[in-house]
Amino acid sequence: MIAHTSQSLPRGGAESLLEEARERTLRLVDGVSGEDLDRVHDPLMSPLAWDLGHIAAFEDLWVSREAGTELLREDLAEVYDAFETPRARRGELRYLRHDELPGYLEAVRERTRRAVDGMSPFIAEMLIQHEHQHNETMLQTLQLAEPGVLSPQRTEAPGAAAAGARLIEAGPFELGDGGDGFAYDNERPRHTVELRAFRIDRGPVTNQAFAEFVA
Repeated sequence: MIAHTSQSLPRGGAESLLEEARERTLRLVDGVSGEDLDRVHDPLMSPLAWDLGHIAAFEDLWVSREAGTELLREDLAEVYDAFETPRARRGELRYLRHDELPGYLEAVRERTRRAVDGMSPFIAEMLIQHEHQHNETMLQTLQLAEPGVLSPQRTEAPGAAAAGARLIEAGPFELGDGGDGFAYDNERPRHTVELRAFRIDRGPVTNQAFAEFVA
């Protein structure tokens, strides 16, 4: 069981972090066609539209519990229950399609905006981390999709100008969540590990840099 806590969020206010997460989510699928949002790209993965609807349904569930109100869409509770609907079955469900999703996402988020001041930081952070988690899942789906499903404009990688690596000295490091706020169970308990010295790039590795490394 995860304990309830009143500790504040570690970075900024809950509303700004929720909005940042949503911007990131929508940016991931910007340029993906409605047909490609709705279909199954790989039997291991959910349709992208299911992930989007699940993000909203999960938020609807917990905001409703916090506010003591009814779900906005009770009929979607089972469709987006990740425990009751394994990935292999999700393509057969009556999940919201691409043209229905924007209205549902915004309706849930608008109620969250009204309720956020009275929401516990624990729940707010859980919603933020849950959306980030599904961003990773959606990226996996896009990686497995056929070429052309996503063709983002190429830009310079963030931090590419800050070339070079940084030396991290050997020593003890506190690894894992400290137990004060929301965290998934595999992030606990915090414990001390001894690290050997290593170097890490200051910016993300580009395809060009990796090709040079392979060569």
